This record gives sequence, C-alpha cells and structure tokens, in this order.
Amino acid sequence: MERGIRKRLYCRYGPIKYDIKIPGKINVISGDSSTGKSYLAYILSQIQDNIALNGISEQLADDCIPYEDIVVAGKDPKKFSDQLKENHDKLFIVDNADAMFALTGIDSRQFTDSDNRFLIFSRQGLRFGGCMKDVGQFYQNGDTIQAVYLGG
Repeated sequence: MERGIRKRLYCRYGPIKYDIKIPGKINVISGDSSTGKSYLAYILSQIQDNIALNGISEQLADDCIPYEDIVVAGKDPKKFSDQLKENHDKLFIVDNADAMFALTGIDSRQFTDSDNRFLIFSRQGLRFGGCMKDVGQFYQNGDTIQAVYLGG
C-alpha cells in the first residue's frame, strides 16, 4: 500500500455502502454496538478469504485502497502477531480492538514503527493511540456509512 495517495476505503454490500477516509497512520473508529464496525470487518474478511458474497462491488475510484492491500485482523487473535510481521504496506482492520489487544498483549504503540496503516474499531477511542484528529465515529448518510473524525 506504499501508494500513499490511497486514503479511501470503499465497499458496497447489498444496500449498504462504506466510503471511509483513512487520513492517518493509526485511525480509530469508536462507538457503540450496531454502528457498522464489525459488519465492515466481516465483509472485508469474507473478501480476504475469497468467499463470494453476492452484491459486493469493486472499488470505484483510483484513490481507493485495493482489497488485496487490506488485512482483517482479529479473526484469530493468536495469528495477529504473525500477521503484523508478515504483511507490509497494508491497511490493517482491527475489529474489537478492546479485546484483541488484551488477548494478544499487543499495544497500539507498536504500530508507529510499522510500515502498515491501521483502522482500529474500538468502543474506547483515544485509548488506542493515534492523533485526536484521526479518531472518529461512523455515521450513516442515506445508504452510505462514512467516518467523521474529531479533527475534521
């Protein structure tokens, strides 16, 4: 993903579209349950596992991060450390980060030296590092889910 200009994650499944800007190296999406965090991770993990999901559309624009440059962490906490070592220049989606970091002993501060970027889904927001401007929440605008970051 060294193509640093790609700072947008787009995914459409059925009637729901995700159009998420990824402004920083460590981006945290916080919020209560049922806001779409785990659902996006699920869709992307199905793509990652090459499971055909009817209704998934390809990225529409050149500024979108290709699916092959996305790693969904958290399906197996035991493999998370290995995923971090084996992948470079990727966007890591870390679902349920509150539990993931507790189970693995990995701290988000370890991410700052990585050449990967991170989209961390958490209920606790700023606890996971990054800049305040890169912490946000999902909101739904019609049929599109977007992220609003504190830094604007």
